[in-house]
Amino acid sequence: MRAGTWREAGKEEGTRAREHLRTGVEQALAALGQGFLAHSENAGLRESLHTGALTTEDYFNQLLRLVYRLIFLLTVEERNLLHSSETSDKARTLYAHLQHGLGFWAVPHAGGHGDGWSPSGRQRLQRPGQ
Repeated sequence: MRAGTWREAGKEEGTRAREHLRTGVEQALAALGQGFLAHSENAGLRESLHTGALTTEDYFNQLLRLVYRLIFLLTVEERNLLHSSETSDKARTLYAHLQHGLGFWAVPHAGGHGDGWSPSGRQRLQRPGQ
């Protein structure tokens, strides 16, 4: 295969990956934003938005920051970059138990870096132990 063909294939794959990421980020923003507003103990958040003390743009930016922090955290966890090589097995086990107890989702390896997307583009997420 020629270098130009590889380059084009890489561009196409990158475009598909960005589209999937964009869709996931949009869904996360909507779910988190609506969830925070709907929660019974977030009257202060609703009031701040209502009075303008918190603008919708600022709320959106805070949600976006949260989503990208979660993406970063889940990526370094999935690629086993969170703990240094000196981290004890006890500390790793404690972290894994806390993560499982909080209900975080595990992303199974899908080849490459295991980004959770199958070659068909369908998301493959599962809860730990399932």
